[in-house]
Amino acid sequence: MSHLMTYWRSVDMSNLVDGVVLDNELFIKYHEFLNDTSKLSKTIRHLFHFMKGGRVVTCTKQYTDTGLKLQMSLQKALTKAKLTDLSLEEVAQRTPYKIILSESSSTFPYVNINDDDEKIENDLVGSYEKDDDRQKAIMHLKSLCQRASHVVIYDKYISRDSTQEHTDINFLEKILPKKVLLIDCFELNDTGKTDLESRCSDWRVTVLPGSASHHDRYIIIDQKVEIILSSGLYHVENKDMDFTYIVRYIGKKKKRF
Repeated sequence: MSHLMTYWRSVDMSNLVDGVVLDNELFIKYHEFLNDTSKLSKTIRHLFHFMKGGRVVTCTKQYTDTGLKLQMSLQKALTKAKLTDLSLEEVAQRTPYKIILSESSSTFPYVNINDDDEKIENDLVGSYEKDDDRQKAIMHLKSLCQRASHVVIYDKYISRDSTQEHTDINFLEKILPKKVLLIDCFELNDTGKTDLESRCSDWRVTVLPGSASHHDRYIIIDQKVEIILSSGLYHVENKDMDFTYIVRYIGKKKKRF
């Protein structure tokens, strides 16, 4: 039995739209991989990074258009789900994410999985409601920072008042490694700089002016990993409000600062 047949026999047919659509070119390469899993190309690795729900959403027309063999069990399931003579754009509208993955097209609803400048990404997100315990988030942020040699902190409210400044610096002390570390911190006042440097004698703090073009709050680690904070350092531990953070691997992407 081929890898492809084994795959489709293992797929839960109860919700065929819980995933993402692939354009025809990528759909063919995906099936080539299913038939021969040794063909783990860069494109397939990028595809797996973007796949939501681990499922490729398709229709019978896509098999006709690409000339690929459609397994009878899948054909019956697609027909029952009314995923038959549809355009890829129409199929995408049936999915939660409304996008079509591609390795060449970038115009919405297409998302180019091979383009370093693609703006729609699949990143790691932590989301907490009001009163949720934040310890897991703190441990995660600390782990992300532990091997850092350079971090950038951007939170334009870090020195809004002495209480918030002290709370934010206490939080940074919890997550930053106690070793030689260069810290670029935007909009930190002189008192805050002295306080932050006092937490570890190996820390070297440079204060930078704010930027009118940046609203979100960031922790950037070695210009490789970017943590976006929805509501600033103060709200990571403050459970009076909800809080979300996003972890992005920026690699070759354009640097924010």
